[in-house]
Amino acid sequence: MKASRWVSGAYGPHTCARGCVWREAFSGDDVCVTPTVRQQVRADNAAAAGRVAKGASNGAAGASTASKSFTWKGSTAGHCNMYIGAKWTLYPNGTAQFDGTVDSFSGDDAWLMWAHLKDANGAILADIRVAGSNSTKFVKNLPVAWQEYRWLAKGQFDPSLYPLIKSMSLSKHC
Repeated sequence: MKASRWVSGAYGPHTCARGCVWREAFSGDDVCVTPTVRQQVRADNAAAAGRVAKGASNGAAGASTASKSFTWKGSTAGHCNMYIGAKWTLYPNGTAQFDGTVDSFSGDDAWLMWAHLKDANGAILADIRVAGSNSTKFVKNLPVAWQEYRWLAKGQFDPSLYPLIKSMSLSKHC
């Protein structure tokens, strides 16, 4: 629920409508959400430092040899949000695909992301490169506040690393 849930009330013009509370994902965040969503945001923020995406439900990369998928439980950076379910899919030929949804509460922003491939011990093997480039920085422009943007990106990595990849992590900036 976005700013459209604001009403004038006890906390001024940004008081949340009945049944909603401020999200409080970061200092000054007055987006109105349900109490359940705010609790999830608090839990996500508390777990953020140690969070590394794992594939499948067993915490390891997907069992299929055709691909390995790593799904995120959502993330924030600055004014930007990456929604639950964002996913990297890796293929044995060294190609990678990202599919996620992002937004920014301020607009005129950009989500920057670096995707790290990790071995069974959590050591970084390599970063995914932007397809057709040597850059490891993936960028999605977010020009309009509160607009959800579907982000489809293609990447590449050394295919000889594929059998060693057991997890991923992201570095991000907004």
